[in-house]
Amino acid sequence: MFTINSPHIPFPVLDPVLPPFFPSDHNLTLQSPPISHFSDIGPPSPTPPPLDLTSLGLLEPMASIMASVQHVSQLVPRHDAYPTAETSSVVLARMCTLLSHLLSLSPIIPPDSDEHERERIQAIVTESARHAILLHVFTPWRGLPPDGTVAINCILHQLMVSLKTLSNTTVAKEKEVMNNVLVLWMFAVGAVAATGMPEREWFVAHLVEMVVEMRIEGWLEWKGAVSRCIWHERLYVRAYEALWGEIEVRGREIGELE
Repeated sequence: MFTINSPHIPFPVLDPVLPPFFPSDHNLTLQSPPISHFSDIGPPSPTPPPLDLTSLGLLEPMASIMASVQHVSQLVPRHDAYPTAETSSVVLARMCTLLSHLLSLSPIIPPDSDEHERERIQAIVTESARHAILLHVFTPWRGLPPDGTVAINCILHQLMVSLKTLSNTTVAKEKEVMNNVLVLWMFAVGAVAATGMPEREWFVAHLVEMVVEMRIEGWLEWKGAVSRCIWHERLYVRAYEALWGEIEVRGREIGELE
């Protein structure tokens, strides 16, 4: 079907409001511990071992969504290992459901009171993870039709706002809130999404500080850390290796890395 543009026929207005989404209709209910929504398709890979996402500050159902995306990313790692067309259709439908859910969520507003510091950090971490999951899925398709570059850049800046808030909220005695693999992965996702953009420098500067604090000293350690959350080898290994190279260069320039 082709659409012919005419100056006398205005282009239809696109509705920016997504239809309501009911998590219970799609099995997106609270689960403890988090359970992958793809568990009926295949067992999760034992490598890397699953994270206790809730202990890292991630609230449900975001923890289950992250576990699900990591799971499905490991199910079909090779071009010759894809499932049947029917299974592929189910995987695509569920992924679209999860992404629609993430896009339709209202911003998670953290409490203002210092008496609820733990709840505040959990809210910020969960909101940051929402943007990072979306970027992880969308970034490899930047520039391909239909081009989602504008949407990806918007999500990228929302992630930056959330991570800046997290950095400002975490006091020195709670430094472990920042220096864990979940937050490290979120900064890395943002850096990869910001390739070729001025925002990349902001992410790299924070990553240098984090890898020093976490004593990550080489590419294999770096890959082992960022692959704990969501990782797709074929789509991301080169981008993350290039990012590690930038982290090393920046770290040596400021005397943080040898």
